[in-house]
Amino acid sequence: REVADSREQGYPLSLCLVDIDDFKRINDRYGHPGGDKVLAQLATRLRQGGEAFRLGGDEFAILLPGRDEEGARLAAEAIVRRIGTVEFAPAGPAGSVTVSAGIATVPEEGVERDELVRRADSALYWAKEYGKDQVRVHRPDVVEIAELKRLAAGPDQAARFRAASSLARAVDARDAYTGSHSERVAELAARIATRLGVDREQVELTRLAGSLHDLGKLAIPEEILRKPGPLSEAERLVLERHPQIGFRMLESLGVDPVADWVLHHHERWDGAGYPHAVAGETIPLGARIIFVADAYDAMTSDRVYRERLSDEAALEELERCAGSQFDPEIVTALAEELGLGSANVVAFSA
Repeated sequence: REVADSREQGYPLSLCLVDIDDFKRINDRYGHPGGDKVLAQLATRLRQGGEAFRLGGDEFAILLPGRDEEGARLAAEAIVRRIGTVEFAPAGPAGSVTVSAGIATVPEEGVERDELVRRADSALYWAKEYGKDQVRVHRPDVVEIAELKRLAAGPDQAARFRAASSLARAVDARDAYTGSHSERVAELAARIATRLGVDREQVELTRLAGSLHDLGKLAIPEEILRKPGPLSEAERLVLERHPQIGFRMLESLGVDPVADWVLHHHERWDGAGYPHAVAGETIPLGARIIFVADAYDAMTSDRVYRERLSDEAALEELERCAGSQFDPEIVTALAEELGLGSANVVAFSA
């Protein structure tokens, strides 16, 4: 009813989902009766801040009529802080119990009750996944990550790639490229892997990792991603964190090599790359393939601050850096795949 009323009357409505962090630890230590005690005390505290009700397990919902996204965020942060200062028997002193919260807001065209709950739950997932004891507001890319993790446990490969493609578009929308950089890298990486004789399953994993290689950029400020001039040293260090951030986002996917390839896709053949400065064949093959495909597409794409290079000029640059920045065998495979022959090829990598 509240959702329909908010839309009809034009006032915002936010839903805040709250979940106890590491509740299993409390149950394991104090038994289910002790856990139930903590839940009852938390329910009482939450009802002091609005219309709260228990959804099940250790998850609660708080309706915040009249609060827009920012107002709901401030209210939720106050709740999270307050819970952290309370002693919950038998769990121990203040700080022994913390909560995470996810927020979604209406009115928005086409958002009904179930969708509102799903969006808040996805934001809650993000809060739990990246540190706990915090608040996150719904973002479309959070939905896609949660969906991708769910799909990774199932047999539907096509659905997994659709979710990855949607997530890649969210990344590309924030970056300085024009068009679908992540999708182009994924396709080119798969073609290179096929050219190298990699088996079909590994080709598809290469395609998936290629589409998600820049996932960590979702956590990088947009002013850095789209800066028209050279980055400062501090900005460069922030940008160079994106492989590690992407790795943390993907490591629980259950598709073992993908997170590792994303982590290492800026390692150089000569060991001068990042984040771990590994060299040569100690760099995973999938990461070496993605590095070449990423660099080639970066050079041959228009960006907000420069025009593209020709295919021939880009390949010449790659071949010039083969053996130092790039795996020479992969650069050769790319040249053969593109039918550009043997050009002799620091890339403008992203």
